[in-house]
Amino acid sequence: MRIGIDASRANVKLRTGTEWYSYFIIREIIKQNAKKDEFILYVKEPLLPDMSDLAKQAKIRVLRWKPKFLWNLIRLSWEMLIRPPDVLFVPAHTIPIICPSRTVTTCHDIGFERFPKLYATNMIGPRNKLAQKLFWVLAKIFTLGRYGNTELDYHRFSMRLAIRKAVRIITPSDFTAHEIISVFNCPSNKISVIHHGLNEGYSRPHSAQDQEEALSRYGIVKPYILFLGRWEDKKNIGLLLKAFEELLGSNRIQLVLAGKPGWGFDRAWASIGPKTKNMIKLCVDVQAEAPILMSGARAFVFPSAYEGFGLPIIEAMACGTPVITTRHASIPEIAGDSALYCDDNDPKDLAEKIGKIIQDGSFRDEYVQRGLARAKIFTWEKAGEKTLKVVSEWGA
Repeated sequence: MRIGIDASRANVKLRTGTEWYSYFIIREIIKQNAKKDEFILYVKEPLLPDMSDLAKQAKIRVLRWKPKFLWNLIRLSWEMLIRPPDVLFVPAHTIPIICPSRTVTTCHDIGFERFPKLYATNMIGPRNKLAQKLFWVLAKIFTLGRYGNTELDYHRFSMRLAIRKAVRIITPSDFTAHEIISVFNCPSNKISVIHHGLNEGYSRPHSAQDQEEALSRYGIVKPYILFLGRWEDKKNIGLLLKAFEELLGSNRIQLVLAGKPGWGFDRAWASIGPKTKNMIKLCVDVQAEAPILMSGARAFVFPSAYEGFGLPIIEAMACGTPVITTRHASIPEIAGDSALYCDDNDPKDLAEKIGKIIQDGSFRDEYVQRGLARAKIFTWEKAGEKTLKVVSEWGA
């Protein structure tokens, strides 16, 4: 059987949740393939160094596309039209418009439907304003007036296309499965729930010297609390900054924001005072050393408003770092009773929870042990085995 995989998201330098999922799940699928099926990986550019070893186990098709946008919808469609595989696996909800009847896709969440105001309305397409307007008109015509060419419309159109055309939909949580069934009236027997796994690098012990060198490179001083992810409204970044400002009234501690800015960060940043800003360290490119930063933190604070899975939660737990988060969306399903939950509308409550963790050693140790046990449940080996089974069954 010829299994085609959209590997474009895995083959990027800076990875966040969906990109890391693609990276690990593709590796596990190929690794666990006992039947020795033929794999074809579709990418936009030649493989990055940390992906290059896959060329020994799969055929690599670099699909060039000068416009640089809508690669998944259009350029990959052309490839499916002229050289379709027996089954196509897309580890995100953006499948090609023209795709094999046996297409399996992963839908991570539908936050853009629940909280559309939290998503950017930037235009997708040419930079030239006149060309952008023309592209907007074409998008409206093509979708019979339902969608334009904004990022939000792109997500909404792509999800509906995936649900309509995919033979099987994988979700990372029961929560996301219920969301898709509820919002899109998708048949429940079309969905397979497969939890994400844990990168082994997060459960590997790090020496004091490794920690010291990493913290020195980023200018981080202990003690510190850590947030890892996109700094945006959907992650409740404004709540975190306000809570940290409250916390500084009685604690001397640093806040490390690791990731990159997103929708709403400028507004949240402007809402805090200069003294608070001086105690915040912004670290943009940290993915190689994220496990070290996690393991050195006094607490991992993740007050997200909406998550399809929440991978950083189990990563922090595996590092022996206590987690403070919210009871929203899939988070209680993933974190269980191993995280400390806060009120997502009350900065003071979050500040008190952080203060309790960093000041009370026995209380902190309790959540460290709970987290270490919880993290062992999630492995990429199990996720890969279940995903390969779904792809193989529907491709046969």
